[in-house]
Amino acid sequence: MRIPSILTVLFSVLPLSAQDPPLNLTPGLGDFNEGAAWSPDGRSIAFMSRSRSILNSRIYVVQADGSQRVQLTDGTRYDLNPVWSPDGTRIAFNSRLRDSRESRIYTMAPDGSQIRAISTPIDMGWHSTPAWSPDGTQMAFVVHTPNAADIYVADVESGEIRQITSHPEIDEHPFWSPDGTLGFVSKREGGHGDLFRLLPSGDVENLTNHAARDVLWFFSTAGTNPWSPDGKWILFSSDRDSAIGSGDVYILGVDDGSVRRLTFSRLTEFRFTWAPDSRRIAYDYADEQGRDDLYVLDIESGGLTRVTDEDYRGQRPVWSPDGTRLAYVSFSDQRSDIYVMSADRAVESLVPDPNLVTLDGDVRISSAADLEELLSRGGDAFEIFGTLSIRNTDLVDLTALRGLKGIQGGNLRIQGNGSLVSLEGLEGITKLNELQIISN
Repeated sequence: MRIPSILTVLFSVLPLSAQDPPLNLTPGLGDFNEGAAWSPDGRSIAFMSRSRSILNSRIYVVQADGSQRVQLTDGTRYDLNPVWSPDGTRIAFNSRLRDSRESRIYTMAPDGSQIRAISTPIDMGWHSTPAWSPDGTQMAFVVHTPNAADIYVADVESGEIRQITSHPEIDEHPFWSPDGTLGFVSKREGGHGDLFRLLPSGDVENLTNHAARDVLWFFSTAGTNPWSPDGKWILFSSDRDSAIGSGDVYILGVDDGSVRRLTFSRLTEFRFTWAPDSRRIAYDYADEQGRDDLYVLDIESGGLTRVTDEDYRGQRPVWSPDGTRLAYVSFSDQRSDIYVMSADRAVESLVPDPNLVTLDGDVRISSAADLEELLSRGGDAFEIFGTLSIRNTDLVDLTALRGLKGIQGGNLRIQGNGSLVSLEGLEGITKLNELQIISN
């Protein structure tokens, strides 16, 4: 079969326009630098750092321009998950001794002084994921014990602690709405994970209530919140519409319970977070080779932008308070560093097609009936998450596949098609890992 020259153009990658490189905030510091948390004024970032040979970790604060890096904790304990108070006067974190299963929640001043415990020992539990209430007067956290995981809330001023949930299954990841409603994740109904909120009566309400796994992965890092800043939506990840068990990002309407799917991918989007304008989200996504990139999605338009490239791949994005920058973690050379970049950085823009149909799973065409069945499912515009195999057909060209816009998570494999003399019809494909042509 003759291979037309159009292939060279069709599947080549266009050169990227010049982009300002992200700024590394942690060069030469430890081996693993993670948990970036913006101060409310957007000037500073708190984070944790540890060396490969020492399991204890330290909390630092650095200016967002990379200057004035200051160590806040002494590294004699395992300190992690720094979270700024809403007024920027305190940083909460959880801490434990290296060989102990017991940890507690602490707060400190931004210079590392005035450290005091917020939580007290509870059943030798591990206290984690501190979350400030919007007014800064309360702190929600999780207590993990050998038999349970429950949500507690502490009064920051008085130190009074209330147990909010008590259930045999796991309750975790507390978060707050802008008006002070407490939400959390629980596996109490079916063991698959749902979103819940605490009602004024003290009862809890299941918000997602679906047989699927509705919390495959949660928010980006400590201090980020799946509840939108305008209070209207909650982000979550679910496999409810996937035929292959992967997860996509959804938003839940708080007032009416409506659910809207935001992403359509073969693999799972991870660690997502709201922009301050409640119009965009950022998340990380790993391709089939395990390479992580950051994406920014405009919820209204559906416009998707990849903001990292092969030199600055990343995970766990966190928006600056003004929505102009993203802090994130990048892994390379067996270490991780924290970077900051413009949220408008655009490596690749993906224009959505509202009529695009997504087909999960491998597809094989070996007869006219197979082709007709595919076109009946895909319609005028479709993409396949899997491999498309065309074998031993009488096709002369591929014009019948003009509606095919992409193949992800697999290849296009053409085998034993002696009558095929042209690849005309593939011009509309914008995503393809590999084209394989095999002669019998």
